Amino acid sequence: MVKVVQLSPADMNVPSFERLLRAASGSAKDERVREELRALTVVGVVDGELVGFAGFGDTGGYTVLRYIAVAEHHRGRGHGATLVDALQQRSAGHGLRAETDDDAVGF
Repeated sequence: MVKVVQLSPADMNVPSFERLLRAASGSAKDERVREELRALTVVGVVDGELVGFAGFGDTGGYTVLRYIAVAEHHRGRGHGATLVDALQQRSAGHGLRAETDDDAVGF
C-alpha cells in the first residue's frame, strides 16, 4: 500500500533517502542542502520502502515545494503525483508553488 508520511531526521539518514537526495540535488553530501531540509517539512512516499520525497515550507502565504525526487526504478507509477497531491491538500486555501534554481537536476 502506498502512503505519504512525514520524515524524521533519522529517516533522512538512511541509504534510500541519500539516493533520493542525490537525484534531487545532485549530491547526497551537500551540507547546504541538508541544512535547508532541516528547516523544511519533508514527506516521503512509501511503497514497501521509501521511494520518493518532497521538501516544502510555507512562505509568503504559499506552500513552496523546494525538493522532490522519486527513485528511478519507481518512476512512472504516480508517486510524484502522490507527493504533489499530498502537498496540495496540506496547502488548501493558500496555494502551492514549486521553486527550483540553476542547480536543479532534471526538473
